[in-house]
Amino acid sequence: VKFINENTGFAVGWKGTIIKTTDSGLTWQKIESSIDTWFLSIDFINKLQGWIVGNPGNILFTTDGGFTWNIDNSGVMHNLQKVKFNPGINTGWIVGGRGIILRTIDNGNNWQFQSGGETVHFNALYFIDKDEGWVVGDFGSLLKTTDGGITWITVESGTTRHLNHIQFIHNNPNIAWIVGDGGTILHTTNRGE
Repeated sequence: VKFINENTGFAVGWKGTIIKTTDSGLTWQKIESSIDTWFLSIDFINKLQGWIVGNPGNILFTTDGGFTWNIDNSGVMHNLQKVKFNPGINTGWIVGGRGIILRTIDNGNNWQFQSGGETVHFNALYFIDKDEGWVVGDFGSLLKTTDGGITWITVESGTTRHLNHIQFIHNNPNIAWIVGDGGTILHTTNRGE
């Protein structure tokens, strides 16, 4: 689910489902995607430009606020789990199966593969700013970058559970939570140090 303002939001899911609300979620309208696949994540950088990722390696993008969606080639055939853009800097990332990390520095026109040094399934990512970002994945995988995703280092998470989501506090990037399978909750108050 991604809301681009207090009224307009999108959700994606199974069998190419894309739905949109313009009344804060009271009603939802289906949007044609032309792909019968599982969409897993959606993100927008403004009210017009957005991206959807899913299986197997599908990327869709819109430049008209989600009225139409175009297919982009990711160059991979593995699940793409999460897409995240940093508004205002033209940079975005996608993570997915088999250690996939894709990065764009031109608003999604081109995607480059980045090596995180892992082969596990990555489930989520979060960037604090244009340089510092985190990726979480299966078997307790936790990676960090301080150069915009050019290089990644492995950070000890203290668990072997699958980690599914990471969230930092917007006005205090020292505080974050990671959640995972089996009720796993990890918390930091010092940016993971």
